[in-house]
Amino acid sequence: MEVAERRRKSLFDIFEEIVGHIDRVIEELVGIEICESPLCDVSKRELKPLVHVYETEDEVIVTIDLPYVRKEDIKLSASEDTLKIEAPIRERVKLSRWGPYQREVEFEYFRRTIKLPSNVEPERAKAKFKDGILQVFLPKKIYGYRIAVE
Repeated sequence: MEVAERRRKSLFDIFEEIVGHIDRVIEELVGIEICESPLCDVSKRELKPLVHVYETEDEVIVTIDLPYVRKEDIKLSASEDTLKIEAPIRERVKLSRWGPYQREVEFEYFRRTIKLPSNVEPERAKAKFKDGILQVFLPKKIYGYRIAVE
C-alpha cells in the first residue's frame, strides 16, 4: 500500500475555508447570500468584470466594465444562451485582503461567462468599446413569425 502524500494547508487556505464557512452559516440562518458568485479566482489571477444585462423586445444588451483593457485584446464569443469574455489587464490590479492575515494578489485577466436571459442569434451580435465600457448587442432568436391576415 502506498501512503498518499498529504499537502499541508497553508494558513491562508485555512482562513479562506473559515470565511467560506461563516458565509454559508449566515446564508442559512439569515437567508442572505453574502456573495452570489466570487468576483475573482486568486489561483488563476482572474477578475470577473462587473456586468449589467438587460433586454428589450428585440435584443439582449450586455454592458461590461473593463478598465485597463485595450479594444484589440478583447476576446468575445457567444452561443444561443451564453456570452464569454476574456481580456488581459494592461496594468496589474492589486487586491490586499484585510483582516488578521494580510494577503496581496495581482490580477492579470478579466474572464467571465454570462448566462443570457433569452436565446439569441450570436452570428448577428455587435459590440462597441469606449472608455473601458464594452457593450454587446445580441439580437433575440425569433421562433415564429407573425402572419398578417388580409
